[in-house]
Amino acid sequence: MPRVIGFSVTMLLLGGLAAYVFLYLPQRLEAPTPPTRNDVEAHAPKPGATGDVIAPFEAADSAHARKDAQAKLAQFFELKTQLEEQLNVSAWGAEDLERITARAMAADQMFVEERYQESLDEYAAAVADLANLVGKGEALYDAAIEDGESALAKLDHAAAVGAFGRGLTVRPNAPTAARRRERAAIVPEIVELLRQSDRAVLRGEFVAADDYLAQV
Repeated sequence: MPRVIGFSVTMLLLGGLAAYVFLYLPQRLEAPTPPTRNDVEAHAPKPGATGDVIAPFEAADSAHARKDAQAKLAQFFELKTQLEEQLNVSAWGAEDLERITARAMAADQMFVEERYQESLDEYAAAVADLANLVGKGEALYDAAIEDGESALAKLDHAAAVGAFGRGLTVRPNAPTAARRRERAAIVPEIVELLRQSDRAVLRGEFVAADDYLAQV
């Protein structure tokens, strides 16, 4: 008898469990809600959210500016070399060169930071400043030679030597300035030869006078 009761209880429990599973439980479980259009759009990648990606046109423009900046830098060093090796800028334009070099160094920093257009603008300004400095050096040299020739024509020994010396300060290896300064250095001898020639003429010694002039 107890076995019959136990079996009946067991069957009753199993029946109740089956009813719960098939009838009550499905109502407790909610079906997943299908995503709405707003949900899809909210989770979709944004067109502009591409991190550090640069647009093709912007990249090409930066590459062009970078190339131009490098070309300007080459011009800068070419002019700087001319100033240092041919025009002895340290003797007459050291402060100007220092200021311009500082500007080029600022352009270098912009280039390192990939600010190529700003770097290009600063290099271009530095190159223009250097070109003006080259022009200033050449003008100083030309003026010195002109002053020296004028003094030499007047047989002004001190003025001629000083003027050609200024020219050599700007262009230490200039052959013209070197030759003319050598000429200016013997102006006292030239003056004496001219006097000797004049005296010979006064004495009627024309051959001797010509000999003195030939030594001038």
